[in-house]
Amino acid sequence: MKMATTLEYALLAGDAYFSTRKAINRFPIPAGWTEDVDRRTADGTTGFEARTFKNGTETVISYAGTYDESWADKIADKQLALGEFHAQLLQAARYYLDIKASNPNVTLTGHSLGGGLASLVAVFFGVNAVTFDQAPFAYATRYLPDPDPTNPLPVDRDAANTLLEQLRGLGYGNDALAGLTNFIKQRQSSVGVIPNENKVRNIIVAGEMLSVAPATVLDRIGATASADIIGNTATGASSTDLHSQALLSVFLQSQVSNADQSLNKVTDKLPDLLKLIFDDKNLFAHRTDTADKNLIEHMLRHEAGVNAKDEAGDEIKADAMVTRFTKDLWKLAKDGSLTVNDNSSDTKLNNISKALMAFAMQKYYAETAHDKELFTATDGSGAVSFKRTDVATKWEDVKGAQFFEAYLKDSSGLSTDEQTVIKAALPNLIDWFVQAGTDGMKVTGATERAFMLGGKNADTLTGGSADDLLVGNAGDDVLTGGLGNDYLADGGGDDTYQFNGKFGNDTILDTGKPGKTHTGRILLGSVQLNGGKKVEGSKNVCLSKDKSVQYTFINGDLLIKTLRPVDGCTGNITVKGFNSGELRLFGGK
Repeated sequence: MKMATTLEYALLAGDAYFSTRKAINRFPIPAGWTEDVDRRTADGTTGFEARTFKNGTETVISYAGTYDESWADKIADKQLALGEFHAQLLQAARYYLDIKASNPNVTLTGHSLGGGLASLVAVFFGVNAVTFDQAPFAYATRYLPDPDPTNPLPVDRDAANTLLEQLRGLGYGNDALAGLTNFIKQRQSSVGVIPNENKVRNIIVAGEMLSVAPATVLDRIGATASADIIGNTATGASSTDLHSQALLSVFLQSQVSNADQSLNKVTDKLPDLLKLIFDDKNLFAHRTDTADKNLIEHMLRHEAGVNAKDEAGDEIKADAMVTRFTKDLWKLAKDGSLTVNDNSSDTKLNNISKALMAFAMQKYYAETAHDKELFTATDGSGAVSFKRTDVATKWEDVKGAQFFEAYLKDSSGLSTDEQTVIKAALPNLIDWFVQAGTDGMKVTGATERAFMLGGKNADTLTGGSADDLLVGNAGDDVLTGGLGNDYLADGGGDDTYQFNGKFGNDTILDTGKPGKTHTGRILLGSVQLNGGKKVEGSKNVCLSKDKSVQYTFINGDLLIKTLRPVDGCTGNITVKGFNSGELRLFGGK
């Protein structure tokens, strides 16, 4: 008999959350599986909910976990965790027995409370269960005498015997209850051991709320193998966030595509990822009981596909969204990248990383053509590139913009005036290039307006035919505006500002912050500019020795104008906030 895969069990466990979710946030039924709709049940009084799924001769029962708006579920959690009997246990057992009567090959699954119910039914009746972030109900397998020996009316806790009595009272015969009676007998002769515990497998996301204190004072049923602990780094995400069955499922989906570069493993390189995924104030996290799609469920549904015949919402063709999203993140997760850390003196400052992750999230949340990744990482370029219009048509609608603006303020090394110029230009910049990897960035723009952001090493940035913005950052960079009216910004280092042909009206932002002196040079073709002498009778105009270049000082800026071609180059250059001696002009070195 073909058994369900771990991923199929994970999806089926999530499928049990049905009545408490809007269709747009329901789990898809795995390919090849169908629901026995007549067996679907949900009890609003006790909180119990379950569904049954079939694939050939295999049947899987899925129990729903806790709904955070249900006091009934929370009471069930508490009572079963303390070893007390609860109506949901009776309902779970009856549901299993009724399905088992006509389906011999039954296994169980569930998440959280649902995983706890599945584990109890598994050991009580000797059936296999695969659970996820299982609730710790081990006390409910034991006989627990009243802790007060002086109590005239002792209240013992024995969920197994109570369940047996209730099931007998409902007419279930000895054959149906043989597993439970055998469990009780074995328990009496094996003190400290839970009979049938080897029937239960538990899979968890490391750090989720039932795997950390204070929940760990209570025991789960069955062992959790090290291979079944999904590791991650979750800076800023809560243990409640990590308890999400959708998160666990997309982790598993990503492992199917590439176990070595999975979604959970990329969090070690991009530790703020999960915090952003669960950001319900600024980004794309929403309650699953509302009509707003939640990002994780959205990606999960697109990875698996949604069949029009099930009741999880509109039909969706499987389009590898989780796989594509994960691949994009690994393009950012390169050691030495600006896409990982944007401040060499403070490893916690990574606003560029946050911005790019938020851009990717927005792209996948809103995309209508489900056929491509966001980022391109061309070998040898030392960069990731993307079209900003694949994130949002207008810059004002880009959700991660606040992180980029925080980078400009905290880490860029650019002056306030330079930051103002860059912010003003951003709405019109379409092709983005950001340094990624240990090497400098070597990229060339095309016909769209480009934004190029270099890293800490020597970068070679070349604009295209449009009005571009090039930021070298640290390192000895070569910035070539190309055609159009371009901005070339320093961030430190001995930079070369290269101009070729008819280069337009370009602006150099090379002033840095107050008190910071910049070196560098300006080349027209192969000719390095070095300034000139003041024109007789003028207070602010100078000419080069051969009178081919005019220098005019205007309100603290320097305007450089070619009066005739210099090595084939013509155009105008404005150096903002120029100080005499900078850029090897007028005696500077």
